[in-house]
Amino acid sequence: GRAPDKASYETLGAGGSRSLVTRLAEACPPDTFAQPGTYAVSARLEARSSGDEFGLSAFVGDIATTRPARFVVRGKTGSRSSTFRPAGPQR
Repeated sequence: GRAPDKASYETLGAGGSRSLVTRLAEACPPDTFAQPGTYAVSARLEARSSGDEFGLSAFVGDIATTRPARFVVRGKTGSRSSTFRPAGPQR
């Protein structure tokens, strides 16, 4: 329910993109990845602030990734043998 501050707005040209990074452990409920396995995670943004309060015209709506990121949790979480690694071929 909070509106972002003015520094949170950014201008993108047509066809532009923006990459963001978040820590899943902070963004997801506790124990979401408590079990070993392969997980698929998609990102979603629910943009609700138009920027009017700053004289801006911002995108308002919902957007989501088209392909989920996949990763593997091996071992028992919280232990030294627990590791996260991307799923699929390594580059």
